[in-house]
Amino acid sequence: MKEANYKLSRGLVMVAAAFLAVVFFASASQAMPRWGLGGNYQTYFGDSDSRVDEMTGYGGFFRFFHTKHIAQRVSVDIFEFELENPIEAMGRTPGSAEANADASGYRIHFELEYHFMPGRFFQPYVGFGGGYYNFDVGDIRGADTDGVAYDLKIRTADVVGVAFVLGADLRIIENLAIGVVGTYLHTFDEFEVQDRLAGEDKVKIDTFSGPGVVAQLTFRF
Repeated sequence: MKEANYKLSRGLVMVAAAFLAVVFFASASQAMPRWGLGGNYQTYFGDSDSRVDEMTGYGGFFRFFHTKHIAQRVSVDIFEFELENPIEAMGRTPGSAEANADASGYRIHFELEYHFMPGRFFQPYVGFGGGYYNFDVGDIRGADTDGVAYDLKIRTADVVGVAFVLGADLRIIENLAIGVVGTYLHTFDEFEVQDRLAGEDKVKIDTFSGPGVVAQLTFRF
């Protein structure tokens, strides 16, 4: 299953990259391309298969408008979250109310957008993209309800992820806009968790998938 998910994710990213390349060369002859630079703040909510209840982050991005309607976007984002009670994935109950592992990560993300009403005050758009994600989860130590100590090592995950977006920019002045984006993020891989004290077999936990909301500010030139 893991290999199939990896092949699927790699295929999706390759298709997206090929599509971006076609758009780029098809629109290269168009005059006056418009660039955009911006920053954002993001909040994501983990789905039922994830042990991440909430993930927050921020980042920067630039856009290139190949045509009035089609834009290419590249972003770098940083995330923070908690992996909730990973000891439960091993069939054990933590002795404290919470035994969460602090985690952080970053991504390099490529996206293709279609803007429905360019040049208007209200500018809705849809997008699809993919990229590289790196998650780093700290070790966690404690004892379960039976008083048995544990020392969990959680493998850092380098994963591929895809995102679907539905957003809108509100143009404040000619070259400045604020925006709100609804998105769904899905990553293709799993954390590996092992108790170094018990020497048990590794268990797997899904990385992250879920909906999110993004607030952003964009300067176009």
